[in-house]
Parts: sequence; structure tokens; C-alpha cells
Amino acid sequence: MATGGTQPDNPLGLPGRFGNGPTWVEKLATDHLGLPALSNSLAGGTNHAWGGAWTDGGGAVPTVVGQINQYIGAGGTFSSTDLVTIWAGANDFFFGQTDPSVSAGNIGTAIGLLGGVGAENILVLNLPDLGKTPDIQTLGQPTIGGMSALVNGFNALLAGEIATQRATLGINIFELDVYALNEEIVASPGTFGFTNVTIPASLTGNEANADTFAYWDGVHPTDPVHEIFAANAAQAIGVPEPSSSLLVLSASLIMFTRRRRQAA
Repeated sequence: MATGGTQPDNPLGLPGRFGNGPTWVEKLATDHLGLPALSNSLAGGTNHAWGGAWTDGGGAVPTVVGQINQYIGAGGTFSSTDLVTIWAGANDFFFGQTDPSVSAGNIGTAIGLLGGVGAENILVLNLPDLGKTPDIQTLGQPTIGGMSALVNGFNALLAGEIATQRATLGINIFELDVYALNEEIVASPGTFGFTNVTIPASLTGNEANADTFAYWDGVHPTDPVHEIFAANAAQAIGVPEPSSSLLVLSASLIMFTRRRRQAA
């Protein structure tokens, strides 16, 4: 994942990461699909994600729609075995978008663009309740209820966009219900091995035990949460065991990415 010149607040010193381990899509590729480690597109890899990306129309780095248009403009196409993953929308709402139909519509546009250049397998993730992230719980801007309402509206509209594009394009559009997974984690943290789902591990001085926390910082999940998402993503696309038959190209931001300090 490219960060667009921003540096994550990460005491463990993992360069270019907003967490304490690989992201869910990296885990999906290596642990479940049997692929080599993903590398970012700036280094010639297939991970086109940008930290801080919006769905479209804002932000300091290429948006999701912009990322796809850049890929297509460079002559990019897809084979029938490629898998494209899209997880976006959180940054829109963290940074001021108040109309969930805009963000959901942008993802619908992204799916249409991908299908137009041969993508036949697309995995789309919805958003968890961002009102339950430590940043929103602490800062309350927007209000906790307001953020939750935006997410609920977005997820409903996103489901509609996916259904429309699936019918229009006639391709495989898989869905991962991250909202439901996150609700399970928050409701029963012990079941997943967590002792804390409200406080960021990186702000407690307890980084060595970060894997017992659900959040690394105010919005980004810890490594075990990414593992949960990756395992469920594999099931969503029907690949419960490692396979080398799919290529993962991430054409979105990694969820919960949020711009931090601007590098000099």
C-alpha cells in the first residue's frame, strides 16, 4: 500500500503501515491463495491501494476511481482468474462526506470500470460501524450516532450498487460483511482472544500485547483482526484452502486507513 507521503504513527516502526502487521489483503494473498507477497503498485506490484484514499472527489492521494482510471489508462486489463478487491468509504466519512449515496455510487462506478476491462471476479467489503472506533468514541466528531448512521446508510446503498452491477455485468461480485464481523468481535471479544475493543494498543504503552487489542490506533485494527477478515474473505470467494489459481489486485484503499502526519 502506498501512503502518498504520509507516515503512520507506529511505535513499532513498521514502515508504511497503519498497524502491527500485514493487512487483510496481504494475508488473503499469501495465507489463503498461495500467492507471493503483495507489493505496492509504485514498486511495480499489484496492490494499488493508497493510504488516505477517498472513493472519489477528494483527498491528497489518488482516489479509488482515480486508481482504476490510472490502471486502465496505462493499458491495464484482467484475466478470468484475477481477483480485484475493493474496500473503501471510511476515509470519505472520516474527512467530511455526509452523503453516503455519493460514496456508494463511486464504488458502483469503480465496479463498472473494472468490469469494462475484463474483471470477472471482484470482492467488495462493506464498512464496520465506524462510530465504535476509538477516535469517534473519544472525539465524537461527527457524533457517534451520526457516524453510525452514515455507515448504515452506506452499507445499504452499497448492497444495492453491487446487486445492480452484478445484474448488469454478469460477473462474480463477492461480498464480505465486515459490519457483521466487527459486531461479533465487539459483542464477544473473548471469543476471538481480545481483552480490549475500545482502547488503541499503541496508546497504552502495551504494544507487546497488541494482539489482545482489536484496535492498533484510533481507527486501524490490529493484526489478529486482519487475520479474521482475511479468513472470511477467503470463504466469501469460495477458496477455504490455499490456492494459486487467483491473482489479487487491490484497487482500493485498505479499510480504516487515515492520513496522519505529512512527510517533509
